[in-house]
Amino acid sequence: MQLHSAVDASTGRQVDDISNALSPLRDIVASLAAARSGTPPEGNTRRRLVRRVRAAGVAAIPTLVRAVASPREDEALWACYLLRQLGGPRVAERVSRLLEDPRVSDQAKTLAFALLADLNTRRRCTAITRRSPLSDQRSQGLDLLESGELRPARRLLERVVAADPDDGEALSFLGVCCLELGDAKAALPYLDRAVIVEPDEALHQWNLAAAAKAADQLCRCYLALKRYLKLEDGVEGSALRQCEAGQFVTEYEAAIRRAHPGVGLPEILASEQLFLRALAALTAGRYDQACAGLEQVITALPRHYPSWGNLGAAYFAQGRNAEAMRCFQRALELNPDYEIARENLNRIESPQTE
Repeated sequence: MQLHSAVDASTGRQVDDISNALSPLRDIVASLAAARSGTPPEGNTRRRLVRRVRAAGVAAIPTLVRAVASPREDEALWACYLLRQLGGPRVAERVSRLLEDPRVSDQAKTLAFALLADLNTRRRCTAITRRSPLSDQRSQGLDLLESGELRPARRLLERVVAADPDDGEALSFLGVCCLELGDAKAALPYLDRAVIVEPDEALHQWNLAAAAKAADQLCRCYLALKRYLKLEDGVEGSALRQCEAGQFVTEYEAAIRRAHPGVGLPEILASEQLFLRALAALTAGRYDQACAGLEQVITALPRHYPSWGNLGAAYFAQGRNAEAMRCFQRALELNPDYEIARENLNRIESPQTE
């Protein structure tokens, strides 16, 4: 099963197919109609619509400003919220005109006045703290990502994330950008952070799964897809994503049960997560911690060949060559195609002379 790794977190589409999306204005108008009927968007849908408003940009302003004057309070409040997220001088200008319109009700003018005051306060704060609003930089980064200019997109999005590490949208865009550049390992920390910041955003989980799969971390991919399937994915292409996610989860569970007969699925998954922590310790040079974790995994899953191979690498880094050789040999017994273990074993058996 092939996950589509080039996924834009705001729309759920493959990046090279982004131009075929329906106009974001349709989603905005539909959300206003839902609010008018007494069911304003919530949760994941609410966050998605904020992204759609940003994608529409100034084109959304007239529709939203008209909705501020709606006699239905839920619709007016929802329109104010979206205008606040969009921000900028054009929004402030149109809201100011609304205050001057004698046909607008006092209730609507009260909302407009509060919105305008908030926009002006935010604009002053932005001018003090940074030359360019982060929302503009994020949009520029997305434009570059959509047009395939990946390296400048990455540089710009890295600046946005450095300025605001809790910007889930920018984190996800940056992760996708790294993934498109073929750097799945660099993508993973950004996508992990996006999931922490916005745990209910289904597409963050999908993108994390894609990066984990590209990095050959199948358990991590599986866990992300399990979380994805519990969330609402309300954007274009969701049926296909859900089908692929369900297929991967089913196939992965069957594969690990075959690989570790007699061990329960919860125990296997717990050991896989322990393996990832031990691998991170090994990468960071914490060899004692890595050895302890990998030995624990092998105790629970004696046929877990990546643990045997990485335990050998940890022993080798400590100069424990005889123990390392035994681990590499065991890893190759379990998986004769495990080339990294074979290469490491050859390094011990045939050391290069200076």
